[in-house]
Amino acid sequence: MSAAPPDPSAVPRRRPPVPEFVILAPGYNPNVGGFIVLHYLCHLLNELGHTAHLVPLFRSFELSPVDPDVFVQAILEPRASLRRTPYTLHPDWNTPLYRRPLRGIRKREEVVAVYPEVTFGNPLRARHVARWLLHTPGFHNKDVFFVPGEVQFRYLEMHKPVPMPWIEVAEQMLTVTYLPWESYQPPPEGSPRSGTAYLMRKGAGRSIVHDLSDSVCIDGMSHQEIGDIFRRVQTFISYDTRTSYSLLAAVAGADSVIVPEDGVDEDQWLPEEHLRVGLAYGFDRLDWARSTRHLAAERFQEMQTRSADSAADFARFWTERLAASVEADSATEPG
Repeated sequence: MSAAPPDPSAVPRRRPPVPEFVILAPGYNPNVGGFIVLHYLCHLLNELGHTAHLVPLFRSFELSPVDPDVFVQAILEPRASLRRTPYTLHPDWNTPLYRRPLRGIRKREEVVAVYPEVTFGNPLRARHVARWLLHTPGFHNKDVFFVPGEVQFRYLEMHKPVPMPWIEVAEQMLTVTYLPWESYQPPPEGSPRSGTAYLMRKGAGRSIVHDLSDSVCIDGMSHQEIGDIFRRVQTFISYDTRTSYSLLAAVAGADSVIVPEDGVDEDQWLPEEHLRVGLAYGFDRLDWARSTRHLAAERFQEMQTRSADSAADFARFWTERLAASVEADSATEPG
């Protein structure tokens, strides 16, 4: 008696790959928010039980078969130099470097490459691309080149993706926040305060609207230095309307003022009222800032807690996406 032919439906399906994240990032710098969050995302993913590695950031370009070899070599040389240049990591975070050959990434279906919005194209040639919009594309550099099939994740709602039909924009945010807020604890109640501090950063070029005679610019200072200043000045004034230092100044007990941009009212600047606690959008909003300043530390702790949740949601998105990809492939297989 001949054996019955195998039932195709009984053949076990291929297991979906478990996503592995490679994050293209500059070396760690405690004073640059974008660098911090790229490293912190890697740390959180590993702490949550996933696999994530860092790849040192290199300049990327669009290559064409008509490019001369000298041009291609000029592009590849910076990558080689990375192996000879020290790469800074946070000493206490779980952020291993990717040690396998980069050229093998294109063959690995489980790898998800995470690029900040300033990265040109898909330099790692990964099959799955997550573009993290830490700012609105084009703000930091004029050249913007994204790839079909990538998924864009906004750091905040206000970061506008490029409206292209072949780019997917995730509904969920990827908001990861880390700042050493222990450096910004307020001094004992009743401690004397005087003078002002101010920040330019992304507000460079804007007109100065406050008295500079007793004011210190904190651009380029360390967190320890800035925290000491925030604990002794009466008012912190930010010409950069999108910086966490404004909230940290409120945590430290200073009046925190954001200089409004022309034509941008408070609701346009930050629509959610609960996110404006401790912050004065313009000097005429100081009463609001002072009356809600006690909530600033609570909001900051909430941001820290939600970072892990956001990283977990991001990993879940890609776990489900890779599983769906295998399911789709199985459905098209013959038999």
